[in-house]
Amino acid sequence: MSENATETETDLEPSSPEGNFIPAWLAVVVLVLVLAVMGLGGYVIRGAVSGVTKQPDLADEQIVRWRSAVSANPDDLDARVQLGYAYQLA
Repeated sequence: MSENATETETDLEPSSPEGNFIPAWLAVVVLVLVLAVMGLGGYVIRGAVSGVTKQPDLADEQIVRWRSAVSANPDDLDARVQLGYAYQLA
């Protein structure tokens, strides 16, 4: 009976120490994903904590300006192009 016990114990042991490790590519993938989640989480938390609201910038002012110019003269092609460009910058 003792022979059977020792045979099963040796069968359960790994054949080499390399069998205990995970593949290197899996460790790299997990590390990259953890860092990405932490970075994104920090970015979101920073935005929520700082409470910074978007201030109207130059592009928004240009949109208002060119929108009123197009409303005043709908046939003005230059005003329409400039309005489109202002939308593109925003």
